Amino acid sequence: MFDDLVKVYEFAQKKELTGSNIIKAHTMLSKSFLSPKQRGQFRTVDFDIKDLDSKQVYKAPSYKVVEKHFDSLLNDLQILFQREMRLNLCFYYASYLHIGFHQVSPFFDGNGIMARLLEKWFLASKLDRRAWLIPSEKFYYNNAKDYFKNFGKIGESFDSIDNENALDFSLMFTNALEGPVLSD
Repeated sequence: MFDDLVKVYEFAQKKELTGSNIIKAHTMLSKSFLSPKQRGQFRTVDFDIKDLDSKQVYKAPSYKVVEKHFDSLLNDLQILFQREMRLNLCFYYASYLHIGFHQVSPFFDGNGIMARLLEKWFLASKLDRRAWLIPSEKFYYNNAKDYFKNFGKIGESFDSIDNENALDFSLMFTNALEGPVLSD
């Protein structure tokens, strides 16, 4: 799986962040853990996000509405790409996309990895390629309990989301910064 993850990050660094490229990235990523029929496909079953102890943290929306919510995220993405924004807003919206994608969890598996990829892909697209150097994956891995705890604070299910409670989760991305990654 690690080799697939490296290939996906290399792919994302060369490609524009679009819906079709998200699908392609998931297809590449999921080679080692999903059947060919499930790779890059919207899920056709309901889905729960579980923490490291297999305790349910969040219930994703019904598979029947996943494509609609995915399209809504892509629409948000297009709007964000059209806007000029300061550095702090770039980080805010990168985290927003991470949260939004993970809340929808459109695929059979690999949604968390894809959400973390989108976060960085967006930031690199808005700022520059040095965003790929932010060690966020390592930070999330080392703080996995907090990752799931903070994600669970946002709501128990898609129908009970309260993004007012997303601050702790959002701050995790900026907390991953170690040193002057984005400074000249």
